Amino acid sequence: MNKVIRTIIKKVKSWNGLTIAAVALFSLIFIFSIYRHFKESRTHIDMVVGEHIQLLQKALNKVDKDCHIVDFEHEKNYIDFLNVVSFVGSEVGAVNLLYPDSWKGPYLRDNFTMQEQQYQVLANNQGHFIVPGPGVRLGNGKVIGKDIILTYDTDLQTLLKDKNGLMSHDDRALAVPIKISGSRIERLLQRVVSPNH
Repeated sequence: MNKVIRTIIKKVKSWNGLTIAAVALFSLIFIFSIYRHFKESRTHIDMVVGEHIQLLQKALNKVDKDCHIVDFEHEKNYIDFLNVVSFVGSEVGAVNLLYPDSWKGPYLRDNFTMQEQQYQVLANNQGHFIVPGPGVRLGNGKVIGKDIILTYDTDLQTLLKDKNGLMSHDDRALAVPIKISGSRIERLLQRVVSPNH
């Protein structure tokens, strides 16, 4: 073992200043490239989440315009129904529609996922929001469901302004509200007037 170390030391001592400078430069470049890759991958996650959420918002707003969303079945609802072509009844996935016959699906070709998790609609006391699914690690290092707990009572307006919450480092919202124009009363009245729906 000592012989190996002595051999390495002899070789290093035989290097000239240019060789040492080149090794140091390549080492710095390698370390910098690893740092940039790590930083860019975190930025990329936020960029993709932001783009997905904008497209989901556009699709769900179109569903609301066409069919009038009444409500969602749960507090947290997977967005796994926008690629449905047709269905029977007033519900598709977890969404209840006032005018289901006006469905013009598919609204998206595929259901988006991030880190193998589906996006969700969160029913919140401040409205309904599209949010990343549980287990998604955002660019700020926070994990949905672990570091960022999303419930009916979560203050989403504050989280949307917090870079340690649902705001990316470049001020991109990582959750957005959606419109819901139907109402349960309208749905009940529709069932009384036209019991076939």
